[in-house]
Amino acid sequence: MTLLEAVNVWKHFGATVALANVSLSLDRGLHVIAGPNGSGKTTLLKIWSGLLRPSRGRVRVLNLDPWLQKTLLLRRVHVAFEDIQLPWWVSGLEYLRFVAASRGVSWGEVLEIAEMLEITGYWAKLMRGYSSGMRKRVLLAQALIGEPEIIILDEPYTLLDVKAVRVLHEVMKGKLKGGATVVIATHILTEFEDEATTLTVLRNGSVLRHYKENDMREKASIVCYDKETARMIAEASLDGVSKVIVKDGKVIVEAEAVVPLERMANCKTTLSIGELYEEALHSEGGV
Repeated sequence: MTLLEAVNVWKHFGATVALANVSLSLDRGLHVIAGPNGSGKTTLLKIWSGLLRPSRGRVRVLNLDPWLQKTLLLRRVHVAFEDIQLPWWVSGLEYLRFVAASRGVSWGEVLEIAEMLEITGYWAKLMRGYSSGMRKRVLLAQALIGEPEIIILDEPYTLLDVKAVRVLHEVMKGKLKGGATVVIATHILTEFEDEATTLTVLRNGSVLRHYKENDMREKASIVCYDKETARMIAEASLDGVSKVIVKDGKVIVEAEAVVPLERMANCKTTLSIGELYEEALHSEGGV
């Protein structure tokens, strides 16, 4: 089932072309949209969220038109964009109470996420006095509470410290296990994104590469942590193995057919989204 769809979508801001003929379909799972600043990531997510109207093209999210049915859509899709203005005249506590009441979310769930993101130490103060980092955590909290079918996060890691990023990963993993779909637009790639269902790379408003799960698996490597297994692989001549790297007591094997190696002790498939992203940016071709 296609949950988010864009077909031949264009977006103009005056003479500036933010999106140029973008077509993309996403099903359930974790989806990463990456690209340099100005590549169109935020614009695409805002169109899917009903915050912007496409200049041309067809857009559907949960089979709804985001622009015409945004009120209905945002009951099922939670979003966090850095430029969303929070109500500065209330406290974070009051704001999250309002969000929880409007969504029918238990206060216990709100408190749990607020404590994980370390908001409770300051959330009684009016938000007009919050730093950018404090506001960012409140924005993330409101997107994560409840049971949305889709969570859309634009640049979720900026303004967060390492601990907060780990907490955010933990919460997102829980949401994915619960059946939610998570869409992240970012230029900061972590190990969490290595578990993605798809990776879409945008550049200059166009889709440069779209990697599906099978595409990414073909580019995965096998990492073996057992020294004896590592030695055996390094010394053997195995069909399909194109490259073997021995480093820090482990072996990284690049191969066309890696499944047999996965059955060996202490070996697992690994994939670097960051490497795929860099590969796409340095490529000359299209999708």
